[in-house]
Amino acid sequence: MVLFVVLGVLARIDGRSREPIESSLRAHAGVSVFSVGDEQRLGILIEGESLAEAQACLHDQVESTPGILAAWPVFAQDEAEEPGASQSESVGDRVEGEGGQKHKGTVQN
Repeated sequence: MVLFVVLGVLARIDGRSREPIESSLRAHAGVSVFSVGDEQRLGILIEGESLAEAQACLHDQVESTPGILAAWPVFAQDEAEEPGASQSESVGDRVEGEGGQKHKGTVQN
């Protein structure tokens, strides 16, 4: 069994520096970015083998990226993955924390 963690992050960015910010973030292993329809915000997914590893990436790599003004984790999902098993779950309504505990997720502006 392999533990797999995804941490979803909403970042407020300097919109004038969007391209360099995205390039810098994509250079980190396990980090991907996506648009959230606002030039001053950016969605970031951090994948890791543990929640601690994903949080360390958020604090050590994402938050220190020039042009990132603030970053908020908005969901976390962890699960034990068995070889050959495939699961998908919407994270819009529910998220999972450490140990598979369910939590409601909200984003506040």
